[in-house]
Parts: sequence; C-alpha cells; structure tokens
Amino acid sequence: MNDITRKLDELTAGFTDAQNDLFIENRFPYILVKADSYIKSGPEVYRNEDAFAMPREEWSDEDLSLIMDGCLQIMEGVGYTAEQPFKKLGIRGFNLLFTMLHFTSVGRKSSSLGQGRMQDETTFEHAMDKSRVTYYNLVER
Repeated sequence: MNDITRKLDELTAGFTDAQNDLFIENRFPYILVKADSYIKSGPEVYRNEDAFAMPREEWSDEDLSLIMDGCLQIMEGVGYTAEQPFKKLGIRGFNLLFTMLHFTSVGRKSSSLGQGRMQDETTFEHAMDKSRVTYYNLVER
C-alpha cells in the first residue's frame, strides 16, 4: 500500500455514504495526489512537470508559501466541507492554490461569522474536464 492510498484510507475511515460521496464529488483524491506531488517536489520541479506550467514563475515566495500551506492542509483532509475550511490562506492564497491545481473560480458565496471572520464557499471549474468542485476558506482579519 502506497502513502497516498494509506492517507486516503486514514481520511475516509468511518465515513458515512454521504460523506464519501461529498469527498468524491469534490475530487478530493485527485486534489490530494496533486498536493502530495507539490509538497514532495517543490514549486520548481512541479512547474517543469505540470501541463500548465504551474505555479507561475512570477508568483512571489509568499504566494508559493501560501500554496505549500494549502497543500499541507489538503493532506489533513481540509477544505471540502464548511466544518473544516482552509485557514490562514487569505483570499489570494486560496485562489492561487486552486489555480495551481488547474481550477478557475466560477462562483463564490461569503458568510460573516462575526468578529472579523468570513467564510467563503467557492465553486471551481477544472480547466480540462470542466468538472466543478466546492471548497471552503475561512478568512480572518
């Protein structure tokens, strides 16, 4: 059993059918594989092997750091439910992460959680197959 299979088994242990369906509908296994590859190879090697040359060379070190943080959160099963949103990426980091994964934002709803906190629910469309996924991002001031 490889690391990815083990991680997927760990994340889905005890899932109900509905939780598993949401996990699959949001293409989490695909996204997890891409995140794992980015973490292991780093931005330069990843870019050289990526069909869209992502992440872009002109993205700053801060941008790349946010993407790495997002990838690490993905490896913990974060982002595809409102109960476990991405954190500390900000709007820019969240959007760059999904751009790097070949997704474009096609819709966003924001909810105020009070005390300077907003949660975004963003629908993204994949550049190649046009499939849509929904992910969550907590933004704090």
